[in-house]
Amino acid sequence: MKNKENKTEMIFFIMLLLLHLFPIVVLSPFVTLDGPTHLYNANLMKSLLSENNVAVNHFFEFNGFPHPNWTGHFLLTSLLFVFPPLFTEKIFLMLIIVLSAMGYRKLVKTIEPSSIWLSWLYFPFLLSFPFLLGFYNFSFALAILPWWLSFWIINHKKKFTSKLILQVTLYLIVMYFSHLVVFLLSGLFAGLISIFSQGNHSKKAVVNDLKILLVCSTPGLLFTIIFLASAGTGGFRGEVSRLPVLQLLSDIIYSRMFIVYDYPNERSITLGYSVLMVFLIFTGVFHRTVQRFQKTFFTILIISLALIFIMPDSMASGGILSVRLVQWFFMALILWLVTLRIPKNFR
Repeated sequence: MKNKENKTEMIFFIMLLLLHLFPIVVLSPFVTLDGPTHLYNANLMKSLLSENNVAVNHFFEFNGFPHPNWTGHFLLTSLLFVFPPLFTEKIFLMLIIVLSAMGYRKLVKTIEPSSIWLSWLYFPFLLSFPFLLGFYNFSFALAILPWWLSFWIINHKKKFTSKLILQVTLYLIVMYFSHLVVFLLSGLFAGLISIFSQGNHSKKAVVNDLKILLVCSTPGLLFTIIFLASAGTGGFRGEVSRLPVLQLLSDIIYSRMFIVYDYPNERSITLGYSVLMVFLIFTGVFHRTVQRFQKTFFTILIISLALIFIMPDSMASGGILSVRLVQWFFMALILWLVTLRIPKNFR
């Protein structure tokens, strides 16, 4: 009976995932704000690599510095060698959506298999404000993050072989080249998982975990220091800027990460998601049972909330960071809810 129930749930999950892919497949082009720029730059890179465009080679050259945000351009450029531009973009966007949905489902299952139904709460994030603004690298980094956290949860207590160390290093390098903030968070969260899930894991083993994590993070950390030194502190408008505290609180209350086109009217709808989260929090706390990752993901949740008010909205040549942090806060909230083991009848 249980296997049949699990199979049915999985079928409906896949159907809903396909539904989220539908607008990308049907709409040509699938319109985002920054997307055309990413695609245009990828096409320039393709021309530079193929050396068949004299004009492009005359005016452009590759920047040899290992900047963040390479991953999206690398994938788009690679796909352009096989597919036409609009089809390339569709494949890339569908890849982000599939990786995100399946990744967070895997992470939920890794944390608490009985709470797999909570992975459905990630569907609204698939076509969120950052995604539709064309923040491809950030969206790709968030899609990789759950795979990384699942990998670390499963493997960090094992003996670190050269193969495992290489895998950890590659994960973190990909995270750095996808998005700088997500890279730093991925290292921090992995460290918290090692510290709080000590259990039968000796303190010496925890220290060893952290050492391995630090060593594997070293390339990304060095690149981060050099990047921040070269880019400066100014944001995309040339200055470090912050949003008012009241606006940040409003963004949390109204689930700002879902509002894309019409803020005054859409927020009356997205408020429903915040209300649902509050309901689940009270339900989970009331029926709370002990789960080994409870402290870990509660700490991650508190840090994620604090970052919304600590981090500037614009810095180091980037901007519109606050709404992305609000999005991650809600995603972290779901992970904490997973550890509360909300009763089955609330599904």
